[in-house]
Amino acid sequence: MVNKVILFDIDYTLINTDLLREAFMENLVHILQKDTRSDLGSIASALIDIEMQLISEKGRFELNRYLEMIAHKYSMSPNLRGDLEKALTAPEMFKKSVYPEVWDVLKKLKGKIPAGVFSAGDVDFQHRKLQLSGLSEYLVPAQVNIFERKVPSIPQLLSKYQNVDLTVVDDRVEALEAIKQQRLNILALWVHRGKYADKLPKTKEYAPNYEIRNLSEIFNVIEI
Repeated sequence: MVNKVILFDIDYTLINTDLLREAFMENLVHILQKDTRSDLGSIASALIDIEMQLISEKGRFELNRYLEMIAHKYSMSPNLRGDLEKALTAPEMFKKSVYPEVWDVLKKLKGKIPAGVFSAGDVDFQHRKLQLSGLSEYLVPAQVNIFERKVPSIPQLLSKYQNVDLTVVDDRVEALEAIKQQRLNILALWVHRGKYADKLPKTKEYAPNYEIRNLSEIFNVIEI
């Protein structure tokens, strides 16, 4: 039986999502410009508009729906759709977006404390990030937990780890507070970076146990 598990969020915790998005957009713009001969600026603007429309509709980014909307906008041929899918699943793009210290952290944990994920979003795309980046090699498959919505899924997550010494690492402080509200003895580590870094805990009672700036700092508070 597993006595101790550490779960990481994906976006802004393991992966610098801003870097991934930039590379994503560069690849899209390059391919669409080559195929349609449209102005680079107008393509970039259209892609941003499509992304915002998608998020407004779905509440999150969904890769397949995004490609569908682009296909509709540009009347893409099957070949162009295929080129876009290849460009957006290039492993190197995902590997470069992993925060530099993550590799060493996961290597140190491997074989000592099972490492997994507690993340939310487009479930297929989140799994794809782990696979294409190479992160899945260092994660225990049974400990990879990805849901469409994070906070509503906390009870389901915690029921899985009832008798486990659980550590959760996340960049979103509200997610960690929600976990602490349901089980106070969980070790919650807030990695202070990414687009949610300015959001502070609402209460002292359910605030994360520790704030870190780099994942390597987890070894200051957990033993391996």
